[in-house]
Parts: sequence; C-alpha cells; structure tokens
Amino acid sequence: MAPHLPWLARLHEILRKVRLPVGDLVLTDNCLEIELVRQDSNPLRVLVRPIARDREGFARTSRFVVGFEGGGMLDTERRNALSLLVEVLRRIEGRLPPTLEGAGAVFTHESSEEDRFLRVFRFCTIERSRARDREITELLVRTTSSCNQRCPFCSAPDHATPSASTLAAMIREAARVIPGVMLSLTGGEPTLRSSFADELRLALELDGIARVQVQTNGVAFDRKVDPRRFAPTPRLAFFVSLHALDAMIYDRCTGTTGQLDLALKGIRNLLQAGHAVTINCVISSANIDHLDDYVRGLAERFPSNGPVDLHFSTLICPETRPEAQDFLVPYPTLATRLRSLVPVAEAHGVMLQSLRSSTHAAMPPCLLAPEERERDAHRPRILAHETGFEDYSRPWIKAVSCRECAESGACLGVPRPYARRFGLMELRPIRKT
Repeated sequence: MAPHLPWLARLHEILRKVRLPVGDLVLTDNCLEIELVRQDSNPLRVLVRPIARDREGFARTSRFVVGFEGGGMLDTERRNALSLLVEVLRRIEGRLPPTLEGAGAVFTHESSEEDRFLRVFRFCTIERSRARDREITELLVRTTSSCNQRCPFCSAPDHATPSASTLAAMIREAARVIPGVMLSLTGGEPTLRSSFADELRLALELDGIARVQVQTNGVAFDRKVDPRRFAPTPRLAFFVSLHALDAMIYDRCTGTTGQLDLALKGIRNLLQAGHAVTINCVISSANIDHLDDYVRGLAERFPSNGPVDLHFSTLICPETRPEAQDFLVPYPTLATRLRSLVPVAEAHGVMLQSLRSSTHAAMPPCLLAPEERERDAHRPRILAHETGFEDYSRPWIKAVSCRECAESGACLGVPRPYARRFGLMELRPIRKT
C-alpha cells in the first residue's frame, strides 16, 4: 500500500515504546496524520504539518505545527497524550526526513486495500456504475487545484495538489489495487502540471489500467501540449469541456476572456492527432438559448474528423460556489430543450450521448421520456451518504414519493441548491412494470 517508507515504521515503533496509544500513521503530501486511539471514543487525529506563517495549532516544534481533529473533548488523558507526542517530535525531528513530501502509511486497523488507498491518496475519488452486466470503476484523480479558467459553476472540490512522486505512486497503486479501472485525470486543469505528459504515459503503460480519460478544457492543446506526443489508442480519450461557441457566452461560463479560439484550436489538434474526443457542455441559464447554434457550429468547425461526439451535463451546483445557483435551469425546461435538439444533431452529424450517461451530472430519469431513459444502459451506483428522501442534510435530495420509483436505486435526485430553489414537485415516481 503506497511506497514503503521505513522512517514511518520507525516513528510508529518509537511512539509505541513511550506508551502512546498510537493507531494508524498516514502520510500525504506535507501532512502526517497520527491516530491516538481510545476504546471509549473515536480516535484523536493528530495532524503534523510543516511550519507556515499563518498556520496555527495545539503546539509548535522547531519544524512542525501540531494540531488535532475529532476524538470528542480534549480531556486530561488526551491532552497528556498529545503533549507527550509533541515532546517526542521535538526530540527526534532532526532525524526525520527534511520534508513531508510523498505518501505512505502504517496501518493497524483491519480495512480493505481500497479504503487504505483512498486514505493515502486523498485527491482521488472512486465512482462505480454498471452498464448491463459490465461493472465500471472510475477513479477520479484531482491532479491539481490550479486552473486556467474560473467557471462559476465548477464542481471541483478544494484539494491539495500532489507532488509528481506521489501522483506516480498513486498511478502504480491504482493499477494494482483496482485492476481494470478507468483512470480520469482531472483537476483543476490537469494539463497545467509540468509532469502531465509523464503521468499520462505511465498510466498508459500499466496493464492494470483499462482506460485513461483526460478531463480538460482543451486550451493547453493549442500550443503548450502537443497531442501528437501521445500515440492514439482505444485506451486513451479526451473529455473536453466547451460550454459555448459564442465568445461572450464562453467567457461568462469560463470566467475568462478570449480563450474560445484557443480551446477550439486545441480540440482540432486533438482530433487531427487521431485521439478520441468527447465534447462536454454543461447546460446553464447562460447557454441554454444558444444550443441550436452550438450544435450546428460544432459540425461546421470539425467537419473532417467524423461525427462529433457531444455530451450534455447538468449543473452539480457545488455549495462552495454560491454563484452557481444563478446558472440553474429547471429540469423540465432543460429536458424539453434537449429533446428539441435531437433532430438538429441528426441533421448535422452530431452524435448526442444519452442524457443518462453521466453519474452525478445526469438528469433524474422521471423527467425523460421512456425511450430516452432506456437508450443507455449506464446506471451509477449510489452511495448511502450521497442522497436521501427530503433529507436536506444530504448533498442530493429526492422526494418522499421517490421511494416507490423503479429507478430510485440509480438516481441521486436533485442537488440540494436545486431543491431549495425549485422544490421537488417535478419528481414523479416511475412505476414498475
């Protein structure tokens, strides 16, 4: 599980020798998490980070700031244990590595390799779905928090940017721990990493990785990254966000100025290099009236590379970006609008992916016509904490009546900000036949 780091094992042994009730040790880039366990409550998670100007905590050593999370009240017993831990760190910090870069762990609790993988590589998320009898496992890898665009409805969570060595270790571990996985390199904007090409090549070299998808806005493929450096293969695909073909609308959707031509050139370069490209358009109040021209324009701009593969996404509407709510469109309006695009797409040689082909960015199936619901066999596996029935503590919400829906097990419902703005009345259970 992650590269073996002998110094972590030695540190764990030292803490045990001084009778600290230490559990797991987990190192992620620039943070060492040390569990102090107790039978009558949850572990106290002690976080050891390098000193920084504005970083505060329980205590400081000459090199580290020591803080803690969880574990309930910091009673006398736990305060004493924490103080002892700080004293040990002060005594041995000169023998610890010069930085806390890298990833590794010492695990003492029973847990699956997959759970351990996610604890070490916290910039990763696993999404599972099914297409008929085929299980699909996608590993979303947030390779960077940096982006050259500022989309007001961006759904990327806040996260630290892993080092090149940590990301390479993660890719190798993913091939071993989750064989057959689809690795999605995303961000931020993954092409901004100086090591992007190396990481992409590494993923393609490993047999345990079935497919690699690069989620990008395409701008870097104008000049910065030459897509001809990567040989076309069925195992490599590019999922390119392009939310408008009108420059003013594109700028509003991306929070940028003047990048549309760069994105279009980047997409053209990807196609001319022989790569599989899916264009992704997040539908919002800013571009919904532009979609007819958008579909026609795609066919005009990319006429010689075969049918354009077009994917529409709904707004996930992250609550870390309150302005995203201003871009919401009622789903019935959106469904009607997309339905009207089908003949336009067919007439212009644009291949529209199913409205159910997303996981978290799909539309509730009850708002689709039966033939639209059944067009794609792809169904996400919903996690228990993600959605609830009129439970506004969950990020997605379904109506109580959705309990009777035949599709409930594969439907998240609507994002919480959507439910607060438009309600749940439009959700109607699909009856079992």
